[in-house]
Amino acid sequence: MCEIEIDACIASSEPPCANNGQCIDLRQGYRCVCQTGFTGTQCENDIPCTPDPCVNACISGTCINVGDTYTCNCPQGITGQFCESTVAPPLPCDTNPCLNGDCQNVGDTFFCICNDGFTGQNCESTVPPPLPCDSNPCINGDAWMTQTLISVSAMTVSLARIVRVHPAVHAV
Repeated sequence: MCEIEIDACIASSEPPCANNGQCIDLRQGYRCVCQTGFTGTQCENDIPCTPDPCVNACISGTCINVGDTYTCNCPQGITGQFCESTVAPPLPCDTNPCLNGDCQNVGDTFFCICNDGFTGQNCESTVPPPLPCDSNPCINGDAWMTQTLISVSAMTVSLARIVRVHPAVHAV
């Protein structure tokens, strides 16, 4: 009697080996050679952390079994499902230090470009309005002058008052 040999690996519409296992045709059936991380007669069982899939994607990730799956525990400065990405250090402008202006990163520091009407390292102070005589409003030869009274103490400088004085009216 003549036997017809049937290749068990291609006889079915579905591959007999799961998870990309390699099917080996035998005289009496087949055998599956499983990919790393799988086991079972048809490679149907996942072995989550064997070998450690986290280490395959990064050098220092630690694989943690979670039921029939895993998660990677990444060291500080590394992120991603497989600990594959480096976390960029924060830039100085990430904290939005310029209160009323635009921040420019310069290496590991920053500087602020203040909006109109603001000044200071972080654009935190308003610019005082211009003094009345700054635009030279005096006509017909009148002379106005601005007096600024400044008090200087050990640690502070304070502007006491800005007064516009006409010398003819306030002559002593």
